Amino acid sequence: MLSLLPMRSTNFMTSKEFFDLVWNDVFCEKKLPFLCNNENFKVDLQENDNYYIINADLPGVGKKDIEINYIDNFLVISAHRKKNIDHNFSTLVQEKPYGEFRRMFYVSDINLKKISTSFYNGELKLTIPKLK
Repeated sequence: MLSLLPMRSTNFMTSKEFFDLVWNDVFCEKKLPFLCNNENFKVDLQENDNYYIINADLPGVGKKDIEINYIDNFLVISAHRKKNIDHNFSTLVQEKPYGEFRRMFYVSDINLKKISTSFYNGELKLTIPKLK
């Protein structure tokens, strides 16, 4: 089951700032320092009675540069995007992210042995069966 926690916003901090603060305090600095980068690619997450579906946009990432793990009820999608440098040119604007990216999803009711994946045209699709 996916977990959502209610939150009340204040005038002093945005919800993103709050969650970044809590996330870094609880996980990154104390328990899971290798899983801190949680916002570098966009996903769509859907569910029905039998499945979760995750569609992740990973433009410029090769299939061999994607890793999927399940750690303590967290499904972790990791990817690496390499930077192609042409030394004959100077960079004027760089907006595309490069390096390591991770997204984590708390899912405790999944059948790990039956997860299916596909990767086409920069989009990763995971079909994740729920336990009955």
